[in-house]
Amino acid sequence: MATSFRYGHGGSYKSACAVWFDLLPALREGRICITNIHGMQPLEVIEQRLGEKFPDSARLIRISSRNPEGFELWKYFFCWAPIGAFILIDECQQIYSTNAGFKMANIHKRPFTD
Repeated sequence: MATSFRYGHGGSYKSACAVWFDLLPALREGRICITNIHGMQPLEVIEQRLGEKFPDSARLIRISSRNPEGFELWKYFFCWAPIGAFILIDECQQIYSTNAGFKMANIHKRPFTD
């Protein structure tokens, strides 16, 4: 599993660059993509705006990290996300910090279901 970080000053288009250079190519490859980017549109809207059709295997799963249920899912995404999924976490420091309640002892398998 490869990991990359984009870091910089607030408002320096880190999230926009991650979508354009990482998430969109993954969708074009037909991958399952999971993100918490606030305001991310559904796959059909993205296809319409870009004027292209992604492969049938492409899926975009949008899970907010701004509510308790979504926050809990993001803390342990590695317990339920499909193998090979492209994961794009915006503002990951808000999820993975000792102040956010992340504890290895709380990890348990949660298989992905639609």
